[in-house]
Amino acid sequence: AERQVLQQNAFLQSVLESITHPLCVIDASKLTVVMANSAAGALDSIAESTTCYALTHDRETPCAGVDHPCPLEEVKRLKKPVMVEHVHYDADKRARYVEIHGYPIFDSEGNVVQMIEYAMDVTERKRAEEALHASQSELATMFNSAPVAMILVDHDRRVRKANRAAAAFSGRSAEEMLGLCSGEALRCLSSLDSPKGCGFGASCDICAVRRTVLDTFETGESYYQVEASLPFARGEAREEIHLLVSTTPIDIGEDQLVLVSLEDITERKQAEEALRQSQERYALAQRVANVGSWDWDILAGELHWSDQIEPMFGFARGEFLATYDGFLQCVHPDDRQHIVDSVNACVNEGKDYDIEHRIVWPDGTVRWVSETGDVIRDEEGKA
Repeated sequence: AERQVLQQNAFLQSVLESITHPLCVIDASKLTVVMANSAAGALDSIAESTTCYALTHDRETPCAGVDHPCPLEEVKRLKKPVMVEHVHYDADKRARYVEIHGYPIFDSEGNVVQMIEYAMDVTERKRAEEALHASQSELATMFNSAPVAMILVDHDRRVRKANRAAAAFSGRSAEEMLGLCSGEALRCLSSLDSPKGCGFGASCDICAVRRTVLDTFETGESYYQVEASLPFARGEAREEIHLLVSTTPIDIGEDQLVLVSLEDITERKQAEEALRQSQERYALAQRVANVGSWDWDILAGELHWSDQIEPMFGFARGEFLATYDGFLQCVHPDDRQHIVDSVNACVNEGKDYDIEHRIVWPDGTVRWVSETGDVIRDEEGKA
């Protein structure tokens, strides 16, 4: 029988040695180490009175506190397996994160008499988790701080995530947008055209936003600043909003998602339209008054003529060489130096440009014109 016990102990010790993590068996009342493998410490140095805290931490008092909670106390309290985290320090004083697992051994009355303890160094995993958390936090901050509306949608185009700009655009909170189809979440009025909602209205088939998102799901390709124009609800009013739509496919686990960015360019489009109308009215006024205008880019040496200038100088549309030298070639030879001197005086000395001179048409006809002008200067006063 004694021999059999010795054989079993030898076998058990072999099993312990096969485990690469530090492992020991602890007496629950004395906190002494009953058995340990070599990963936990030199076997020949473990005396009968060696405590668990002396073996694993080289300390004279039991583990306690936030950095070193005692797994045995937790096992005795809960009477079930536990896991606690310890912070250890290596020879170079660098922190190492260690998971301590405790498994209770009970007597016949259900009392914890021993505990099997093994430790796992999880430093690299913890650092990876911390790096991932920092990265996710940074990305979340960037996402929420972006000045354009951004939503993350699934294959059904339902919103999984929305940033502050998207919430402000829609007039909903970001939480209210979650789970809604993108058009409904953003209050697109086309989503009301059908009882089925977003994607089923008469105009949804030609919606540039919907088409771009679906193409990204189907092809995996990103799109950048695709122009779209859609009607949106703004309080009780209806407003046509011009957008630049960008999409990027994102795979999170098994989920295929698309990040949709929406930049509101309505004010820019309205300004462009107002400028176009203003230019049309200005061109009409010039034709009616038989007046033309030109701008001279001094650095580039280029002239920009209004439509009325070319016929005024005897040219058909597109025939004039739009340069300053080309303009001087149209001036009567006897008046050219006067033009050059007047232009230089205006540019260099700030004098008024208000002159009359002759021009010569391509067919030799001589005409008189009156010119007034001024110089546009930069912040340093350069023309």
